[in-house]
Order: sequence, then structure tokens, then C-alpha cells
Amino acid sequence: MVIRGDDEGVLSKRLIDIPFVSRAEESSVFDSFLDGIAKERDVKSILIKGDSGTGKSFFVKHRLHDYLTKNPKIFCLYFDIANDEFQSSRLFTALINTSMLERNPESNYPVNIPKEKSFSAFSDSVIKRQEIGWKLLKSITYAFSTVTGFSEEIKEGIQIVDESSSKVGPDPLRLYLDWVSRHGPVVVAIDNYQFLNENTRNALELIITNIKHSLRYIVIDRTKDGFSQITPPFQLINRDDSHITLAKFTQDETYNLVSKVITAEENILKKISNDIFVKTAGLPKDIEFCLKSYLLKIKDGHGDVDISGLLSTIDRLPLMHQQFLLIASYLDGGISDKIARNIVRKASSIADDEIINQILDDLLHLEYLKYNTDRRDRLRAGHERIITTMQELSCSEKHSENQEELRQIIIDELDSEIKGDSFEGDKPYLMHCMLGLFSVTELQKRVRDIARLILAQYRKENFSYINQIAIDLLEVLPMVPVEAIDQILDSLQKTSEFDLGFKVIDFLEQGEVPYSDKLNLYKFKFYVQLYQYSPAEIIARNLEPSPWTTVYKTNMLLALDRYDEARNLIYETDMFIDQEANAVLMRNCIVLHSPNKALNDLNKSYRFFEAKDSDFRLATVETNMALVHLCTKSLGEAGRQLDKAITHMQAVGSKEIFQPYLNYGIRFVLGNEYQLALDYFEKSV
Repeated sequence: MVIRGDDEGVLSKRLIDIPFVSRAEESSVFDSFLDGIAKERDVKSILIKGDSGTGKSFFVKHRLHDYLTKNPKIFCLYFDIANDEFQSSRLFTALINTSMLERNPESNYPVNIPKEKSFSAFSDSVIKRQEIGWKLLKSITYAFSTVTGFSEEIKEGIQIVDESSSKVGPDPLRLYLDWVSRHGPVVVAIDNYQFLNENTRNALELIITNIKHSLRYIVIDRTKDGFSQITPPFQLINRDDSHITLAKFTQDETYNLVSKVITAEENILKKISNDIFVKTAGLPKDIEFCLKSYLLKIKDGHGDVDISGLLSTIDRLPLMHQQFLLIASYLDGGISDKIARNIVRKASSIADDEIINQILDDLLHLEYLKYNTDRRDRLRAGHERIITTMQELSCSEKHSENQEELRQIIIDELDSEIKGDSFEGDKPYLMHCMLGLFSVTELQKRVRDIARLILAQYRKENFSYINQIAIDLLEVLPMVPVEAIDQILDSLQKTSEFDLGFKVIDFLEQGEVPYSDKLNLYKFKFYVQLYQYSPAEIIARNLEPSPWTTVYKTNMLLALDRYDEARNLIYETDMFIDQEANAVLMRNCIVLHSPNKALNDLNKSYRFFEAKDSDFRLATVETNMALVHLCTKSLGEAGRQLDKAITHMQAVGSKEIFQPYLNYGIRFVLGNEYQLALDYFEKSV
């Protein structure tokens, strides 16, 4: 028997390439979808669907790599979303990071960034020339260096300009993709779309649909029993957009694949392929794993080798191999190579680096493990099938004892990495990983660490992540410090997640919490923002006087056109004891003043929130500035402020984005551009 493509006899020293077979009809649809980009200057999407293991990623990577090889000037971004809320919320940073410098496509990573279309080229030709967006660009550089391990080479790609520049331009990814699309077609592919959090997804889809030039958007959806796990379901951008559903291989297709890898007599090939088909049920990814395991054993001189399915193959692996896989299944967002090695050393009491290197080498060759494709600094499970298989094995009595021991070692190792006063770099991510390993009892003992994680994300205005914590850790919230509760409720307010906000408050009120006044204030805020003034007024009667109480009572009074009461309330309150509350009040009270006085107050408010580096607050000020300019018929300035507001709202994933959309609709009505007005009114609904 001959293993194809192994003329040099180095099969056990490199990854085994599995050829692309079958999928002729699906390839034709996909290729036609891409070919249209050169002829039609429009935006179209395609949905690639299939259950886990049906070969969606392999299909898209292969077809994209083939296309980009023939069309080297096409700009293409491919990104695989980690099954991990903490990581997926950083999608925009990762996409720009990927685009920073020239890249050529690889078979397993079909990203193509021509030098003249890189983000560095964009910053040179657009941002620097226009002197816009530098504050935001500087914050991106900081985010790259602290969150995504920005290399020195890429840091040099962005030259930071004078600190006095305070102009904030449009969202960099939106502006960048629009710029690239003006210079040629753009392809964006997002794998494992179902793992995107809703706010990030909404912002991304808004960017894509607003591109006016040639763009192809590829969405890869891992279904379960044929049903999409994308919630809410992804809507194709155009009516004539396409979708492709990948199914399991037939017995003939399995034979076709086996015969491309192994040369043998036909009866032997049929026996091997039939056995593989039975053991894998025709699931392409399992066939791939099965073939790789079989071929490596043959190459290593094991003689007669039984063909095994993925579950039994992993079950028979040595313990240290399984430990690495179990770590990857626990920490499916990825973990550093160094930490994974330390955990296995402690779990196995083996410190020999050569042995550990060989184990990792084996697992990487089998592609049971892989390094993340954008940074190559974190080990991850090679596929979702590895994670589900390890979960199946973990349920067995044979593995339960080792599993609990390993879980505790992982927690101890992560804990040792987190210790210290600093909570920067990877520490928030490691704390996030630990939360997923804790029992409820353990969580109750770590509420201070939970508070540190919430604070770190709150400072970065990563509100969608904090909202998810409120759901996942609801049972332990009564034990969390009041400062963290305040940050959670404020995040829910800023993203207009009022239903969840009321749920959190109701749960907290069931216990003996010492901050009932604070909970009442948030209930009052939520009702005011929901325009439910009757219950808001009832709560307002019992609120303790404070600058923030005044802010939200004033909002309610202004909404009810009770302007004199609002003026009296402001007059009676010493707002200067809380500068932030005062800045919010100046932002909100524009209807009480002339346009000049309103703009003057808004500028003061803007400077305050700019110093705080708060995207959400800046967006609300910009929205109100635009409203004043609409009243004075300064439509151009109103549009500029609304562009900035939309950008900032997208950055924090706020549902309040409907307000700048609504104002944009009014702006186009005043400019007699009624179709555009209708478009924005629809977006605001």
C-alpha cells in the first residue's frame, strides 16, 4: 500500500493534507457567487450551512484559497469566531489587526491583503491626510498591544501623531472597508457566525450593508440537526443571494476521498473506505481525523491497524494526550502554549520537555489541536468535534476522576497567573476562563475577582460582555460588591437591555441587599428610558435627593413637557458636587435653552466625556448636537455629528443607536431626500 504525496517519507513530521473532493455542485454555486464580484458593483451575501463536522470551514477555505490564487488583487478577510464571548467581542480589533500589513493567502488561512490595500496604507493615504480619527486610532493601538499581542512590526505600522489632535473620525473598520471597496472588490468571510454576540453582530452587519461598492459577505453557520444556531436568524442581504447546505458524504464520496490519499488494490481500498464510512457515519471531519490517525500509524510501522472512529481513537490515546485535549475543550477560546504545558506537567508529574513537545507534535499533526490562525499564540481544539468528543468521554466513569483533578490544576495554574495588583494584558481573559470552570460554591468565594473582571471590561466599555456575565452569574450576584452591581446595571442601561435589567433587580431584591436605594434608582432610570412615566413617577417619590436623581427626574419632566418643574428641580439641586451628573444634565436640557446656549452646554459636556474616553456618552452628546443643528437647518453639520454618534454607538453595541438613525431620517426630510429618509426611519424601528 502506498500513501499518496509521501514520496519524501516525512509524513509523520508534517501535517497530512487531505484533498478536496466531491462538492461539485456546491463549488459551482460558491464560485459563481465570487465571480460576480468583478462584474457587479454591489453587496451580496451567501450562507454556508451544515451540522458540525460536515466540512464547512474546509470547503470555504479551499474555495477561497483557489479563488485568491487566481485573483491575487482581491482583498479578502477571513475570521473564525472563537466559541467564547470574551474573545468574540473583540472581532473588530482582530479584523483590523489582520489587515494591518500585507498578507498572502494560505490554504488554511485564506486572508489576502495586497500591500496597497492594507490598513497601514489606508492610514497613510486617508487618516493622516485628513487628520481625522487619531484618538480612536491611538486607542486601537493600545488595544492591540494589551489585548491581541500586537507585534512591534505592526506597532510601527501606525504612527501616533500629536497629542493635541482631538478629532474623532468614523469607525475605523467601516471607513477602511469602504475605502478598500472603492479600490476594488472586497470579500469578508466569518466562520462560526453563531458565536458572535448580538451587539457585535448587529454592528458588523450594519457596516457590511452600508458598503456601496463591490463586496461579498460569507457567513458560515454551524447548524444542529439541520437547524440554524444563529439567533436571530441571519437575513441574506439581497433577494437573489445564495445559501449552500453541506451534508455528510455518501459511501461513494468516502471511497473517492480514500482513493485520493491511498494507492492500493481496489478491494483493499473498498474495505478501508467502507470501514471508515461505517465508523464515521460519513461525517467529513471524522473521516479526515480517521484517515490521519490511520495513516500515521501505518507510517510509524504499526503493521495491521484497526480503523477506529474519533471517540474510540481518542479514548485509546495516552493520558497526557487526553489531558491536552481536555484543557482545550475546557478553554475553547484558546490558552497559551506555556500555560497548557505547565498544567500537563503538574497533572502528570512529568517535567521532560522533550516528551511534552512530542505529545504536542502528535496532536498538532493529527489536527486534534491547532494554534489560533491570527496570532498563533494560543492552543485551541482543532475542531468542534474534538470538544464534543471530549465532553462525551468526560461523562464516563473511567474519566471522571482524572477530569476533576485536571479541572482543579487548571484553576490553580490560572490563579497563579492572575495574582498581583495589576489586572492588565491577558489577566481578564484568564479570569474569564476560570469563571467557566467554577462551581456555584467556588464562584461565591471569588466574588472579588469577578468584580475585578467586571471593572476591567467596564472601563473598556465592553458592555455586551458584562451583560452576559449578569446572565451567567445571576445566582451569585447578591454576593458581588455593590460597585460591580452598579457597573452591571449601568451597562444594561447603556445597551438598553431593560428586560434583563429588571430581571437582575428583581433577583437582587429577593435577598437582603444593603443598596435598595440604588436598585430603585435604576428601576426609575429604566422606566424613564422606556417612556413608562407612570411607574417612574411612583418610584421617584421615594428616591433620595442627589444629582443623579435630578438628572433622571428632569428627563421625565422634559418628556412630559413640564419644563417649569424641570427648571425648578435643577435650580434646587447642587449639581456641581457630581461633575459627571452635571455633564449629563447639560447634555439633556437643550430644549430649555436657545440654540447657542444649548450648543455651549453640549460642548462642555462633550469635553468632559472626551476626557473620560466614553464612547457611549460622546454618542449621546453628538446625537443632541445634531438635533440642535437640525433645528437651525445646519444639515451638513447635523450629518457629521450623526455619523460620529453612529460610530460610537456601534463601538459599544448600544440599542440607543435608533436615535441617531431617527435624527438622520429627519435630516434627509429637511433636505428633501425622501427615499434616504425612509431608509433611516426603517433602521430606527
